[in-house]
Amino acid sequence: MSIVSIITTLILSQGTPLEYDEIYSAASDNCLPSAKHKSYQERERILNEMIVLEEAFLKENPQIPSSLRGILIAAICRESRFNPNAKGDWRINSRGKKVAKAIGIVQMWPWWEDRYDINRRDYTAAARTWLQQIVKQYHKNKRLKRCPSYFSEEKKWVAAWVQTTRGGRVDKSNRYRCFQQPTHYKILKKWKKKILKDRDYNQDYGC
Repeated sequence: MSIVSIITTLILSQGTPLEYDEIYSAASDNCLPSAKHKSYQERERILNEMIVLEEAFLKENPQIPSSLRGILIAAICRESRFNPNAKGDWRINSRGKKVAKAIGIVQMWPWWEDRYDINRRDYTAAARTWLQQIVKQYHKNKRLKRCPSYFSEEKKWVAAWVQTTRGGRVDKSNRYRCFQQPTHYKILKKWKKKILKDRDYNQDYGC
């Protein structure tokens, strides 16, 4: 790799956001079933809808760092692979029956319906509410000075992302989850690394 390529890669990794066509390709390659699968077209349609939704939401909330572009797409990839009827977090209820606590595209627990009056299987409402909860958590953290002041803006938003995604308490015992990362974020970073590598290859070979 040339010196110019190395410098370019460093610049890209530090600040240049992913493009949504790149995010689409990453999600399509890693999160959708085979093109021959009966649910492929439906999930591809939902992927496109979620990209439009996320792009609009980030424009409405410019305080969210552009480096986190793909936040919703990576989460859906991990949680449901774009299946609006996905079920998870199975538990045995008091009657001894196995039931799913998490439902829908971002695997919401029942309290989401109670608090926000949404249908968890309504993937558009669920996705937007999930993003709104991250914004709410970010501002709550900022107001209560939960995370260290030396954190970058991206790291502060990742903390809000973790708090929205993971169950359980958020308090001093776990340092308000400020030092944790959701699996979704790790997926997004993996995509970004691959995309930047492809960009660098294309630049080197004039593609």
